Amino acid sequence: MESSKQLERGLMGEKIISEVLQKYLPSYYRIIDDIFVRTEDFEMTQVDHLLIHPQFIVCIETKNLSGALSSVDEEVWEQKNYKGEVYSMNSPQLQSLTHTMHLTSFLTSMSITIPIYSVVVLLSNKVCQFDVKSDMYYQDKCPVLYGKELVPFVLKKEKELQEKGHLFDVQEVTNLLISEHQGIMDSPLI
Repeated sequence: MESSKQLERGLMGEKIISEVLQKYLPSYYRIIDDIFVRTEDFEMTQVDHLLIHPQFIVCIETKNLSGALSSVDEEVWEQKNYKGEVYSMNSPQLQSLTHTMHLTSFLTSMSITIPIYSVVVLLSNKVCQFDVKSDMYYQDKCPVLYGKELVPFVLKKEKELQEKGHLFDVQEVTNLLISEHQGIMDSPLI
């Protein structure tokens, strides 16, 4: 269970990343923050940010952590703080890939097939260092980026996909996702 300080720090990190995306990306991108997506077994999963472009979506898991981070295995990361204390946590990469899987399934059920990319964004490389060499599992499928690398990553994806594939109605996809989110939030189970 996260402490209120950890939760507050996490929310602050998400807010900063959202502001960076809004400030530095062209206006044709749509950003949805803190959205719930239903899973195949009617559970729900919370996504920090979805970035919607006419040709792709980026599913972003934001972490506002400090210390040295490394990938232990497919499911676990370790965090070593400045005191040398080591903590284990669920892999944010696996978390983001799981979000992407559920999002893909949901959109496919609505007859929308759009490429979705997973990334983990660490807020700052000044207080947090990720050992990329430790990640033998997901770096190709879900890269770990620092905050300053996110916008260049997205713009590079846009350039790579330019004039390839189908263009989607960004507002239609955004509205569909928000409608699904609202349906989950209005559920008597919440």
